[in-house]
Amino acid sequence: MVGYQLPSMEKMRNSMLPKIAAATKEKALQLLKTCTSFNIILDIWSSKQMMGYIGFKCQAVTQDYELVHVFLAMKHMTGRHTAANVFAEYEQTIADWNIPVQCVGLFPLFSKYRHIYHLNFSLFQLTD
Repeated sequence: MVGYQLPSMEKMRNSMLPKIAAATKEKALQLLKTCTSFNIILDIWSSKQMMGYIGFKCQAVTQDYELVHVFLAMKHMTGRHTAANVFAEYEQTIADWNIPVQCVGLFPLFSKYRHIYHLNFSLFQLTD
C-alpha cells in the first residue's frame, strides 16, 4: 500500500504482540470453559547446551463432543527433570488455565526416546 509504514520492532514487541497473545489466550480460555474432559500432554527435552524445556498441550472435549486442541505453555525448566519438578510445572500450568484437576484424565509423558508413558497424577502421593 502506498504510504504504509511497517511498525517498529519496539512497537511489535511491546504493544502489538502482547495484545495478540492476550486476545488469543482469552479466546482459548473461553473455549476451554465449554469443555468437560481434559487430557494434558507434555514433552520434556534438553538443548545441546543442556537447557531443559517443558511444553504442555491440552486436548479436551466440549459438551457437544467436539475435540479441542490448545497449546498451553512452553517453559524453561530449571533444575532436574524429577517427578516432583514435572508435577509442579503441570500443576502451575493447569492452574494458569483454570482447568479443573478432577476433569483431567490420563497424562501422556513423552520421553526423549519417544516412548510413551501414561501417568495418572491423581494416583500419585508426592512426599518429601
